[in-house]
Amino acid sequence: MLEDMTRLSSVLLVSALALSAEAAPRSKGKVVRVERRRGVTAIPRLCVVMDDSKALCFGAEPQANEMITVLDQTGVIGEARIVAATTFPGGVVLTCKVVWPITVAVVRGDLTKVQGQAVGVIDGDLDPRRARLFAEDALPTSPMGTSEKVVLAIDGNADGAADLEFTEYRCNGAQAGHGKCFAEWMRHGGQLTRVLDLDLSACGF
Repeated sequence: MLEDMTRLSSVLLVSALALSAEAAPRSKGKVVRVERRRGVTAIPRLCVVMDDSKALCFGAEPQANEMITVLDQTGVIGEARIVAATTFPGGVVLTCKVVWPITVAVVRGDLTKVQGQAVGVIDGDLDPRRARLFAEDALPTSPMGTSEKVVLAIDGNADGAADLEFTEYRCNGAQAGHGKCFAEWMRHGGQLTRVLDLDLSACGF
């Protein structure tokens, strides 16, 4: 299963989520939530889609019967219902609380031939006809400038602007190549707002 997770991570986030199966126990993984403006919906959660039955999600634990919108650079390609979430095998069982292998059941579309970069979003409020994933060579600049690298971006309504961005940075105190942190940015009121930080160090990243 670790081999599958490694392949998933490399497909989606390239080198940003290079999994080490031999990662030593590190400080406790954590989700840091940022207070958001009134009227903004739930914080979307990102998932790496492997095929029509498996995915890897980041952030708060996915719950059974939650829905995932699946998309790639061409647009929305399907929708799936979460069946179950399990503990991530690459980290410390009691501390890795931000990475979740899940099983899904396809509700709409064909995910049996997922190729290249395909992601799933929970609570994304994406336009099912116009949302798309930015191509890797067309990613927008980071809201933090050069201090954080954009690894994924989603245009939720085909207006050419990123409505969701995910950036990578090195966690404070990171050692031995581990200590990946990721931030999620969500467009609200015409600008991107930082809504979530994920510390993946306890999960082997």
